[in-house]
Amino acid sequence: MKYLHLIWAQMTRRKIRTILTLIAVSAAFVLFGLLASVYGAFTEFGQNVAAAHRLVTLARSSYMVGLPLSLYRRIRAVPGVETVTYVGSFYGTYQDPRNHVGGVPTVRSYFKVFPEYKVPPDAWRSYERIRTGALVGASLAARYHWRPGELIPIDALDVPRRDGSSLWTFVVSGIFTARPKGMENAIIFHWRYFDAARAAQNGTVTAYLETIAAARQAGWIAHAIDALSANSAHETRTQTSSAIAANEVRQLGNIRLIVHAIMGAVLFTLILLTGNTLAQSVRERIPELAILKTLGFSGRNVFALVMSESVLMLAVGGLSGLTLADAVVHVVQRWKGPHVPMASLAPSIWLQGIAVMVLVGLVVGAVPAARAMRLLVVDALAGR
Repeated sequence: MKYLHLIWAQMTRRKIRTILTLIAVSAAFVLFGLLASVYGAFTEFGQNVAAAHRLVTLARSSYMVGLPLSLYRRIRAVPGVETVTYVGSFYGTYQDPRNHVGGVPTVRSYFKVFPEYKVPPDAWRSYERIRTGALVGASLAARYHWRPGELIPIDALDVPRRDGSSLWTFVVSGIFTARPKGMENAIIFHWRYFDAARAAQNGTVTAYLETIAAARQAGWIAHAIDALSANSAHETRTQTSSAIAANEVRQLGNIRLIVHAIMGAVLFTLILLTGNTLAQSVRERIPELAILKTLGFSGRNVFALVMSESVLMLAVGGLSGLTLADAVVHVVQRWKGPHVPMASLAPSIWLQGIAVMVLVGLVVGAVPAARAMRLLVVDALAGR
């Protein structure tokens, strides 16, 4: 009875140690997934095929300075420019100061410059008919439970109206979708309504957006656009959308270095933790491994068994951690929208995570597995 009690206590210790190790592995890969999500959010915008053919023209002094509408026709005449559109700046809150809403006052050509937006035909017809109509992103509509035909008031303190109010009212004409999903966290509405109703900076735009025929010509086309307003009160600076995104990321610091440094520290700790657990587990099971060899298992078979256990432990904990991280990202995106920089876990992140699981499993399992392979049955059964 005494020996049964000791055996049960030993098995219980193993189970608890294994469970705690799996929890630690899972937590490490939750952090891995969340860091990859944050890094992906900073690098996602502008990093696509369309971005290579898209230019953005802003005021050189500050993006808050308006550019005159008279530039529109002149930019359209620049050789190599296919489509031009313009946007205003709009930002407000819905019902509660914590419910942020970003808006894009623009014209029809905006959807030619950004083909990522998908608008149903009935939604588009409704939008064209209603002066105060707005197209709402699917993610934003789901967060605030907006439906087509609903009247939504947006309080924009930074964009006062001519009547002295800061309350803008829109009719939801339809719901649009987009890829990436982060583009769905905004409303798009008519420029004419916006420009006629606002109290200041009428007749000016925040930015011009252009599509060009050949990406290799982006440099000289941007120079030609900026030359239109050289030595004027509204000089411009034109860049590709991907270059602007990269500049924004650089202003926040070396995100890549920070993320990789944290991931490296987490993986180093993970190797120490799982390596210690697996080594101790093998030491406690030396008599069992000796029995396996007595039954005819070769050293290679025992080596493969220990290595498989190591990789399996990392895989179970790692996959559960990435699954939990993906769930956390979706919850954050649903409730906090675009104000928290987190992108959905892409297939590449899953593949990287699986590669890390296998690599760490092989590294931590190599020494214990080699010891088990060289184990002599006589020494093991004698307790040496």
